[in-house]
Amino acid sequence: MKKLLSIVLFAVIVTACSKDDEEMKEIVADEVTATVQPFTGDDMSLGAYWNQGDVMTVLRARLPVCQLTLSAGAGTSVGTFAGELSFGLGQEVTAIYPKVTGNEGFLTLQNEQNYAAETDINAYDIRFGFAQLVSDEVNIQMSSLLCALKLDIVLGTDDAMESINSIEVVVPDRFLSGTFPISSAYPAASLQMTNGTDRIKVNLTSTPSAGKQVTAYILTLPCDLSEVRQVKYIITTTNGVFTFCHKPAEAFLSGKMVPIILDVNRFTLVSGEPGEGEYTRTISDISEYTNLNDPVFYGMGATDPVYANSYLISEAGNYTFDATVIGNGPGGIMANGKFHTSTASITPKSAALVWQDKPGLIKKVAFSNGKIIFSTAETFTPGNALIAAYTGTDGTGEILWSWHIWMTDKPALETHINLEGHKFTFMDRNLGAVNKTIGDAGSLGLLYQWGRKDPFLNSASATEVVQPILYDIEGKVLTDRFAELWTSPDKGTIAYTLANPTHFLLAKDQETSADWYYGGGAGRVNRNFYLWGNPEGYVYRELSETLKTIYDPCPVGYRVPGNFAWSFVTYDGHFTPVPEQWSVKGSFTGGYTVIYDGTNTTFYPAQGCRSSAGGLSDAGEYGHYWMSGPFDEISPYVVCFGFANWYIHPDNECNTSTGRAVRCVKE
Repeated sequence: MKKLLSIVLFAVIVTACSKDDEEMKEIVADEVTATVQPFTGDDMSLGAYWNQGDVMTVLRARLPVCQLTLSAGAGTSVGTFAGELSFGLGQEVTAIYPKVTGNEGFLTLQNEQNYAAETDINAYDIRFGFAQLVSDEVNIQMSSLLCALKLDIVLGTDDAMESINSIEVVVPDRFLSGTFPISSAYPAASLQMTNGTDRIKVNLTSTPSAGKQVTAYILTLPCDLSEVRQVKYIITTTNGVFTFCHKPAEAFLSGKMVPIILDVNRFTLVSGEPGEGEYTRTISDISEYTNLNDPVFYGMGATDPVYANSYLISEAGNYTFDATVIGNGPGGIMANGKFHTSTASITPKSAALVWQDKPGLIKKVAFSNGKIIFSTAETFTPGNALIAAYTGTDGTGEILWSWHIWMTDKPALETHINLEGHKFTFMDRNLGAVNKTIGDAGSLGLLYQWGRKDPFLNSASATEVVQPILYDIEGKVLTDRFAELWTSPDKGTIAYTLANPTHFLLAKDQETSADWYYGGGAGRVNRNFYLWGNPEGYVYRELSETLKTIYDPCPVGYRVPGNFAWSFVTYDGHFTPVPEQWSVKGSFTGGYTVIYDGTNTTFYPAQGCRSSAGGLSDAGEYGHYWMSGPFDEISPYVVCFGFANWYIHPDNECNTSTGRAVRCVKE
């Protein structure tokens, strides 16, 4: 049951005992000066003003009311009101704003206010004042019956286009707005609410950016908070809703301004009902977003959520995925792998676009209760993007994890049969490729350092090295995201690569055996061949003998292929420069048309690489495709499928620090 609001009017209405009614009407004033006092408090930033068209009522015991209209002083605290006020000397009157009708009336504080600037709240104020009339120069001091809440809001959203629409304050079991009676017959009376609500709302008609600090004001009825357990502030934006829980130290008192700071950096983000000092964030109509963790989206019969480091989409729309689960989930952690973590869970506070390879691919990125939400352009455009989850708000702090968004038409599947008769069902294009057109740069795909999950851009040409361009969420060219750095004990770690997904780590051969992973020194003993789940790849012949780890870069349902996936491309599965011993159709044309099952063909472009010493090279000349395991039980290197116009090498020995292509195989 809500507590009734007790309001005391600071006025005493009496009649002069020594005069009769005729004598009381002897003086007439046609102007009244009314000065409204500012809201008090430590912060005096909020003034009180009169607005053009304001009308106030003067109440007198046993005499008709008088309504006066502002004639001068709009926009200031001192207003001149015009109208005829007749009285007797010594009479005391009460002034009320806004106007009431008759000596018995009602005043209402609306439960919804509109706000664009601080002067707007004056239209919703309820003011009282009194004066003892001693001459025709009438001056009335007025103060607000209401309490002003100053709301300093820092949401730090990731979307530059997101704006704040409204703020609602809720105090359970208290009246914050409503209607109450006012009467000249009961001076200093305790007034009882006749109809009220426990909430009040302000609409920010100027729709300020949610990515910037916003200050807004809202007027509320006085409210005793001594027995209140919580106060909630519900901030609705164009993307969703923030709900803060915070009980201020001071009560909502008449004429008082109470500062309320709602800063996501001072509150703890939670997924359930927020308690004191906590907040939640939800996205509007999230049910309408396509869930990339739903196995139904991929045509799977599974019921449990699915996860990956790369999410493939083929249509424009709104999408969401779980940002609290890394890689492909807990199943991707190998006990002996020396991974950076023993759990697949993270707790980010925000998300943001890191880069996209075409402007406008991704139009919006947001974070809500552990979910990353993103929207593409209305017209689907093939391309690639990287979205990251951060420790801080508004895309600040450290990157906890990042996900590749691969936008292309759904790849066809091709079943390769190796020399031992094992089947490997591949995608028909490289990871990150947006088409499979021979000679087109879009067919090259992205490049990966072995064991890392995050992609690097390839050449913008299929026949020569042309530096690619990265763009931010607004379509502006990025010049500070990609970096080439020499590996070192502090940089050559899994944790460093996760926090810096755009840093390409160059190898120091004499110290790291051409590996980006520093590991403590050269030689096989300092390498980590668990990263892509196949530490004994030189032994395992079948895909079922490997594991998809949390660092595997392939989409849901796919993984990096094992060491013997391309053994069929030459007659014995090893290097040969003799064309008659290759399983290809035709000659080299910036790559090879490979016969993969004895009959059908697919094209493997010579996509070049990123060198372990830095820079792009060999576009249109050499092809390099990663496999998931080490070359043998001795070598510090891993295996890749390599070729050029004069040789094919299905089990090439490769440096892990180089950037090469991945063609994913179905799990």
